Amino acid sequence: MAPRWQDGDLIEFRIHPADAPLPVGKDVHVKRPGGAATFKRLASFDKDAGELVLKSANVKYPNEIRVALADVERIGVALHRLVVPRG
Repeated sequence: MAPRWQDGDLIEFRIHPADAPLPVGKDVHVKRPGGAATFKRLASFDKDAGELVLKSANVKYPNEIRVALADVERIGVALHRLVVPRG
């Protein structure tokens, strides 16, 4: 099965409300202060550490990334790929 997202895709996101349950299992854009951001699957939330556990769909990058929820400025949930007309 091909990955849902391809390199270079334009993806539309919905800003996730800060007071809503975390979108575990969804593909998310996580932005931190200063402009650092990543696009990964939110695999889980480590309540004890207060960290998001993020995983890449790309097998070239098997290591998880852990980001403290307190350091997150915004979470966007991927909705769909935008198709841009050519021509």
